[in-house]
Amino acid sequence: MQALNKLSLSALIVAAAMAGTAQAEQGGSLGLGLGVPYGGVMGIAYNHTVTDHLDLTGSIGAAYGMGWNLGGKYFFGEAEDGFRASAYYGTNGAIETTECYGSYYYSVCSEEVENFNGLTVGLGWGHRAYSSGWNFDLMIILTSGMYDEIDRLEDEGYENVSESNSRIALSGGYHWAF
Repeated sequence: MQALNKLSLSALIVAAAMAGTAQAEQGGSLGLGLGVPYGGVMGIAYNHTVTDHLDLTGSIGAAYGMGWNLGGKYFFGEAEDGFRASAYYGTNGAIETTECYGSYYYSVCSEEVENFNGLTVGLGWGHRAYSSGWNFDLMIILTSGMYDEIDRLEDEGYENVSESNSRIALSGGYHWAF
């Protein structure tokens, strides 16, 4: 699975380099939002226009600790806003485990949350980096160490581990151009 993640990240970088040589309107934006494009659960993202159709992005955020994502957005048109496809590598899942020790009358429980990284792709609508506006995406988690860990925990006898770990997620936020 690690080889697939590295191959996917390499393909994303190559696609960004080959996306075109036409000069696009240059600019950047800083956004605040929820979801994978914003570092996990909630965070900030920086976008920069590279070509007429491609914006690159990086984000940090809260994902039961610190989360991050790097990726790009390919716009199907050359307008300030429109439909797009996106791909990100970074924090895209978390598992919370609770362990309790003690007796029937007295027990001590500790909770631990672990973040996982992987490749996430999406389709959405939003503004380019050089213009301010809202952004919305439907995200699909393609790879994540979270699913291997879920399988391991279920094999060890843990129950209800995978109930809240869907491969489909929504994201949204607002970006301010500068």
